[in-house]
Amino acid sequence: PAAVHRFETLLQSKRVVTCEDVKSTQEKANWESLRSYERSVYSALDRLLREWSPATAGREVLPATVEVLYPTPACNVRLAIPSWRVAVQVGCREDLFGRPRQASDLAVDHLLWQPLPALRIRLLTRLGWHVLEVPFFEWRRLADGPEQRQFLRSQLRGPAAAAAEAVAKRRRRRQNSVSTHP
Repeated sequence: PAAVHRFETLLQSKRVVTCEDVKSTQEKANWESLRSYERSVYSALDRLLREWSPATAGREVLPATVEVLYPTPACNVRLAIPSWRVAVQVGCREDLFGRPRQASDLAVDHLLWQPLPALRIRLLTRLGWHVLEVPFFEWRRLADGPEQRQFLRSQLRGPAAAAAEAVAKRRRRRQNSVSTHP
C-alpha cells in the first residue's frame, strides 16, 4: 500500500494546499516530530539560509528555505532544502543502533545495527539529491551558533553551486531554443 501511494504521488506533480490554517497546523505537527538535535540543526540552517549571500557560493544562488518532512518518491525527508535538492540527515545514536525488542531475542547489552539511514541516503542520492549528513557527535562538539552555521555553510557550498549551475543551464537551454525558433 505504501509503495502504491508513493507511485500515485509521483504521477501527481502538483501539491495543493487548500487552507493556510491547515498548513500552519501541519507545520506545527512537523516541528513537534523533530528530535532535539534535528531542531537545533533546523534553527541553525534556517538562520544560515536567511543570511546566505551570493558571495558565499561564488555565484548566483537560488533562494532557499528549510522544509520539515518534505515528501520525495523514496521517503519523507525530515529536513530538506527542496530548491537545492538537499536532504539533511541528522544522525542520532538511535538511528544507527537500536536495542532488540525483547531481551530474550539477544543479550540485553547487544546492539542491533539499523540499516535504514544508509538505505535512505542511497535512494535519495540516486534520485539526484545531495545528502548532507550531520552526525550528532560532531554537532555536539560545535560550541555555538556561528560554529554550527560555519559547519553547515561548508557542507552546503557544493550543493548551492550545483543548484545555481542547474538554473543557469536551464536558462541557456531556454535562450537557445528561443533563438533557434523564430
